[in-house]
Amino acid sequence: MNCGKMREEKTVVFMANSVSEVSGSRGPIIDRFLEKGWKVVVAGSLDSSAGELEEKGVVVEELNVKRKPFSPWKDFKTLCRILSIYRKYKPDLIHCFHIKPVVLGNVGKTLACRKAKLVNTITGLGYSFNVEGLTNRLARFAYRVSLSGCDVTIFQNPDDRDDFVKEGLIDEDKTEVILSSGVDPRKFVFSPETDNDKVKVLMATRLLWQKGIGEYVEAAEEIKEDREDVVFELAGGFEEEHMDGVDREWVVDKDEKGVIDFLGYVDDMVSKLAETDIVVLPSYYREGVPRVLLEAMASGKPIVTTDAPGCRETVVEGRNGILVEPEDSESLADAILELVDDKEKRTEMGKEGRSIVEEEFDRKNVVEEYFEVYKKIGIEL
Repeated sequence: MNCGKMREEKTVVFMANSVSEVSGSRGPIIDRFLEKGWKVVVAGSLDSSAGELEEKGVVVEELNVKRKPFSPWKDFKTLCRILSIYRKYKPDLIHCFHIKPVVLGNVGKTLACRKAKLVNTITGLGYSFNVEGLTNRLARFAYRVSLSGCDVTIFQNPDDRDDFVKEGLIDEDKTEVILSSGVDPRKFVFSPETDNDKVKVLMATRLLWQKGIGEYVEAAEEIKEDREDVVFELAGGFEEEHMDGVDREWVVDKDEKGVIDFLGYVDDMVSKLAETDIVVLPSYYREGVPRVLLEAMASGKPIVTTDAPGCRETVVEGRNGILVEPEDSESLADAILELVDDKEKRTEMGKEGRSIVEEEFDRKNVVEEYFEVYKKIGIEL
């Protein structure tokens, strides 16, 4: 079935793991389409942001996407659901985010919606690209097959784009690099100094081992052997179905022993960051560009992260943070201590981080880059 239609109104379908992952960082993009008279459909797992989107006039469609690398029967049902959405709305433009929506959304477009323009955003390569074996091979095969029919695929860092091109997963002329999803610096409280009695170190992330949680806790254990003036906080929700999910009992044990203060999922990151002194993300997960690091920079906080794809894009060494080697808790501990012991450096790095966000990662500029990509493939707004 073809998606051509005899009507004036144009339709865009955004597809992601969850509705909030579209409504948050892509909210201004959605608003622009609405202002220009487009019907906007957002498909993903439903959450609290669904109602807010519907109040703005967005059509929300439930799409249950399983984060597990491969689940044949559930993935087939998801594909059928995608096909029904395409046939119902007959979109002029489809924009897919995250691995499952990208792969299945691209397959669905080939099957049911050939005339629609198709844009993908690869928000990081994630767990599947960091492990050896069948999962890795299947992920690469799925991308190679599905991306052949897209108009353009946007990568959030050059390492990911170069890897895809080198391995023949996509033609280079179908790629663009837009660093991160951007962040709104006006949303965050600029507070490069705090009045904390102890230095507060924060790691806020999905609770997956590849995010560097083990290394973070090891660094905390090493530092707290001799220091009582540092607090290590860990924020995030458990993902017990994920193959790389951190054990709940392990986190509870480290919390009870006083190694870390486990906060669970934090809704108000603006306030949390305002009271934090140092933000850490020792990830080797193959990130896009981690939003939490940009939010920390917007809040005037120095960051410590890994010299790894996606993470390294956030640090100008010596200006706003420190890069450490992945999977190295000793170098992580050294970097944290360097900042703990130098309040002036923390303050100066925090100020520099804010400037870098305003110059390079302001969301309003990132949004304009997206619309330039749409324009290149014939979507004028």
